[in-house]
Amino acid sequence: MKWKVFFVWIVSGISLSSVALHTRKPCKIIKTTYGYVCENSDNYCDDLKMPEPCGDEYILVTSSKNKHRFIYDVGTFENGADDKNCSNVIEIDQSEMYQEIRGFGGAYTTTITNLVNDYLSPKLRRCFFKSYFSHTIGAAYTLLRIPIGGSDFDTEPWAYNMYPENDTNLSNFTRLNHRDIRRNAQIKEMMCVSKNQDVKILGGTWGPPKSWKELGRWGGGTDNQLKKEFYQAWADYHLRWINLMKEDNMNILAISTGNEPKSAAQITSQILSWNPDDQSRWIAKFLGPTLIGSNVEIHAFDENRDLAPDWLNRMKQGDEEAFDFVSAFDFHAYSDKALGPEYLDQLMEQYPDKEIWYTEMCFGAFFMTKNIGPRLGLWKRAEELIKILIENLTHWVVGYIDWNLMLDHTGGPSYINNSIDAPIILSKDKKKMYKQPLFYVMAHFSKFIPAGSTRIDAKISGCMSDKLLTAAFLQPNKKITVIIYNDELRSVGLTVNDKTKGKVNIKLEPKSINTLVYDTNCKRSKSRKKCC
Repeated sequence: MKWKVFFVWIVSGISLSSVALHTRKPCKIIKTTYGYVCENSDNYCDDLKMPEPCGDEYILVTSSKNKHRFIYDVGTFENGADDKNCSNVIEIDQSEMYQEIRGFGGAYTTTITNLVNDYLSPKLRRCFFKSYFSHTIGAAYTLLRIPIGGSDFDTEPWAYNMYPENDTNLSNFTRLNHRDIRRNAQIKEMMCVSKNQDVKILGGTWGPPKSWKELGRWGGGTDNQLKKEFYQAWADYHLRWINLMKEDNMNILAISTGNEPKSAAQITSQILSWNPDDQSRWIAKFLGPTLIGSNVEIHAFDENRDLAPDWLNRMKQGDEEAFDFVSAFDFHAYSDKALGPEYLDQLMEQYPDKEIWYTEMCFGAFFMTKNIGPRLGLWKRAEELIKILIENLTHWVVGYIDWNLMLDHTGGPSYINNSIDAPIILSKDKKKMYKQPLFYVMAHFSKFIPAGSTRIDAKISGCMSDKLLTAAFLQPNKKITVIIYNDELRSVGLTVNDKTKGKVNIKLEPKSINTLVYDTNCKRSKSRKKCC
């Protein structure tokens, strides 16, 4: 038995026809030059509310290159026959377990703080917060990456304790900057509005006061590194920020050892260049010992994957004790194609006690494509994100944090005019938000793979297997989540076979991301309203 959920627009509003015992507000679809986006305004905010599968039921959620955004089917497991014309099968083995997932999220830069504060109406503001962070009607994000001081998405370069210059005592770093105070207030509002108190923060610096650097300027360069007499002060700087944030009731999970330390050599905006030998000594002798007792994780690298082999090997040679303080290696996804994901497998073999995170990715950057900035509705970028997520989650990654949660129609603002894309783009008149395909792709993962989920084995076979990608997870509540991407230009029939649950035959739309959810131990009660 199977029910198809569909939505009908009528003059007086929206009518939902479904046997599912709940209602939701679907995407208000808008056609653009590049594809389709979902329009949100003071009068309308779509949501991602989903029914819970009960007993032998499954929920199949689909977003595709055409107009579909988070539509869903409700069906039941049965011992049905495989598709005889083309036997595409995903075998799910719950007994084969891999890494535990820590969560999903995005970055909250000063740019976002300013957009929310200066332009979003109270209704649109609530829509923004709920869309990302609500567990019931939103994408259920639980992670935020926050710059410590300034970043390229700010109004100007800045750091704490810029004056007096060359001050190692942090005498002017006794309270949070007004930018951080305003952002923290928004995060608290977000947690209240979305009823999500589980949000954890990863902090990372783009650079210290410029007087602490060899050439005394904000930008990078191999000769503009941190002066060695400021190594302890730079460690104290991180601890001071952690303590001030904790005093403001901000939950700091981890800090990184600095944004893109290798790429910084070519960056002219605020950044700090390192060589791996010096950075490992700084971690081992200064940062690590300073943060003992802070209960905050240290994440190293925070850089593109293709640079990792040489960088991490040289860090180990510089001071092997540095890795005693490091709990995870953080990666950015901009150059994944230059080094295959098999490297992550090798890294886990070498450092089985460490985690692997992805902490930054965006599309439309000047160094990635000729199509700079936002491209509203462009499905190609959504497909790239799907492949990045599935590839890395199936190679030991435990957490994924996207870049800016929202930008304006220009892909900024940024003091260096760094125009990029984002999952939510604010309209030119600042009265509407456009949810991109990128937003819904992220939600296909974040909403159905909560922190504490464990990746389980999922293998694809069949005549179209080269056009399908998959990853499967056991949620803490014992539900199974199977992510399936169909890269084919036509519909594909598929059998999902769970050794402990049974089989289900589904059909995947052309060019679609699909999330299949079902319960492993729940039996249907007499009333469908309640399960177990």
